[in-house]
Amino acid sequence: MTLLTRKLKRETGGIFSLRVRDPRPVIIEIEPPDLVSFRLKGTKTRFTAPVAWLMQKTIEAEVDRRIREKKAKRKAKKSGKGEK
Repeated sequence: MTLLTRKLKRETGGIFSLRVRDPRPVIIEIEPPDLVSFRLKGTKTRFTAPVAWLMQKTIEAEVDRRIREKKAKRKAKKSGKGEK
């Protein structure tokens, strides 16, 4: 893997909208040593976070999603047995 030594800036294919009538593409900037910034195209306001924090939050969200899925399956299975 190549070490990140300079800033990368990319426009995503996804559209985000703070207001219903103003959808804009998201610009992502990756800065050394470990920062990621998000902003809407055409704006100057940036939202920045360290990579480690983003990874932790992403893992937490995935774990929570899996727990909710298992809980829903158990609930569906349990309610299915009671009807027979």
